[in-house]
Amino acid sequence: MKYKKLLKQLKTLLSEEEHDKKAQCKELKKLLKLLKKKEKSLKARLEEASDEKQREKLRKRIGILHAQRKKGVAALKAMTHGD
Repeated sequence: MKYKKLLKQLKTLLSEEEHDKKAQCKELKKLLKLLKKKEKSLKARLEEASDEKQREKLRKRIGILHAQRKKGVAALKAMTHGD
């Protein structure tokens, strides 16, 4: 293959990867917002709950959501700051 054709293919490939990366970042941001919203709603339910069993169940769910959200934020930062 000629030099220009190789460069053109490389440029196309890189722009597709960049586009895919941006789309993935956008989807991850949406998911993180949904997780944050769900975590807030569970915290509100925890405040209203009176049964200790129910409260413990909600605490576990909140802990899991928080940990997963934290992992997602770290992944997003790694993606946006060049790994």
